[in-house]
Amino acid sequence: MPDLDSIELEFRSHLHPKSACPPLPLLLAAQEGVLPVEPQEQVSQHLQSCALCSMLLSDLAELPETQFTVDQQERLRPNLSTPTTVVPIQSRRSPSWQPFAAIAAVLVLAVSGILTYRAANSKQPGPSIAVAPAPKPAPTIEVALAKLPAPSDIAPGLVLRGGASSSGGPTFAELLPAFDAYNHDHYDVAARRFTQLTQHYPQSDLPSLYLGISQLFLGQNQNAVATLSHTAQIATPAHRDDVSWYSAIAATRTRNADATALFQQLCQDTHSAYSQQACQVASQLQITGK
Repeated sequence: MPDLDSIELEFRSHLHPKSACPPLPLLLAAQEGVLPVEPQEQVSQHLQSCALCSMLLSDLAELPETQFTVDQQERLRPNLSTPTTVVPIQSRRSPSWQPFAAIAAVLVLAVSGILTYRAANSKQPGPSIAVAPAPKPAPTIEVALAKLPAPSDIAPGLVLRGGASSSGGPTFAELLPAFDAYNHDHYDVAARRFTQLTQHYPQSDLPSLYLGISQLFLGQNQNAVATLSHTAQIATPAHRDDVSWYSAIAATRTRNADATALFQQLCQDTHSAYSQQACQVASQLQITGK
């Protein structure tokens, strides 16, 4: 009859391997290479003979995990207490991993602290960068927009007087529909008709001037700036002051830095009908801009 004690011992040997497996935190620490030299070698030797631990680390490696940097390793090493006496794994039947439990715990806490620190700092704003201040726009004030009356010779009774214009501009008959819409405050229709006239007569300042004014009443301030800027280049002496005044209003509405200078120029021109108004606006702009 076989010896039951020997059979039982053999059965137990299969259930309990001769070399006890290190705890998971110690395996992970060894995998990161942050253990002292001797325990690092012992765990590495155990992994060579233990398929279970190797499989565990292989499965864990597929999970996303932040690796230790060289700087982190150097900062962690001084905090690790190396056991004073470590018996080589080859000379022990069942090595005890308790001497390294504290090391593994320290490493697990360190990893947790690093991840927490990174998560906290990822929500913090980045370092402040000095940015050059943007150019200060012109101060904004409300300048009353008054309608410029239509020229006195644009009237229904005078339509039949005009044939072709001697100045190369539009005739009275061509101007009348645009000014009719303008006089009745239909600025959208007036702007469309004045635009057609400026296309046919690009060197005529009259339709260009009233197109810019119509655009101001429609709130199309950027378009008015462009229109009146072109008008200033072709303006006749009769319309030059009007162009300057409405150009200054357009510059104020668009917060153009030249607005104050435009009003100051009109202010200094004592012969201009807009001189007094321009002085008042220029003064307000200077006060607001301080």
